[in-house]
Amino acid sequence: APPQSAGGHGRHPPSHARSFGRRLASWRLERQHLSRDAAAGSLETVATDLIGVQAQVLSSAALSFAIRTRGGRLGDAQEAQGARRIVRGWGMRGTLHLWAADDYPLVVAALSRRETWRRPVWFRYFGVTEAEMERLIETIGDILGDGIPRTRAALAAEIGERLGPKQRQNLGSSWGTYLKPAAMRGLLCQAMGEGNTVTFTRPDVWIGRWREVDPDEAMATLLRRFLRAYGPSTVNEIGRWWGDRISSFKPLLEALGGEI
Repeated sequence: APPQSAGGHGRHPPSHARSFGRRLASWRLERQHLSRDAAAGSLETVATDLIGVQAQVLSSAALSFAIRTRGGRLGDAQEAQGARRIVRGWGMRGTLHLWAADDYPLVVAALSRRETWRRPVWFRYFGVTEAEMERLIETIGDILGDGIPRTRAALAAEIGERLGPKQRQNLGSSWGTYLKPAAMRGLLCQAMGEGNTVTFTRPDVWIGRWREVDPDEAMATLLRRFLRAYGPSTVNEIGRWWGDRISSFKPLLEALGGEI
């Protein structure tokens, strides 16, 4: 909200504050494709510019795409996911998003810097060791490398055969806690399931094209995009969006210097 005028509580904000507020709203509406639609069917453009479309609830993601594309329909997102033009996976704050498939390697590279699970307090809380998590991540990637999508139960069963009942129980009972580290390493994403059934696969196999991106360059790219779509912003706001400590990205932000 624009600041109060210097005259006291309850007065209208000064004209320069109102003007800034209008310009700020106009900027964000345009940059987020709400006042200027993306080209018809251009879901990849929307997903890239918004740095993913939140997809905890797929019907909400479908609406987000539909209102941002010319002639958009609620079924467009599902069709694009089925055609592997967009992919569903965990991202910032451990939240599911729909990403442009060609952009996903860059997103994964940036997320690989964000291993918030690699902390003593995390290991104590979830009752696992760093070595156990590394082996679990590697095994998930190995299993899914054959390109056959698996339900959580099927994946947990195969993990149990290789790593024992403890990891089978962990994988089968969590809300993605043990899957997200593999996703942010680029070894797991969601494939198209039938109905409400969720299946998992490996993104490089599912998408069929992959490229390696330097993690710091990827994060710098996402910081630029964030400010283009959601700015002006403070460092703390970026931290809340990214879901990690400010120290994890502040040096990269400062390195952009006058560019921002």
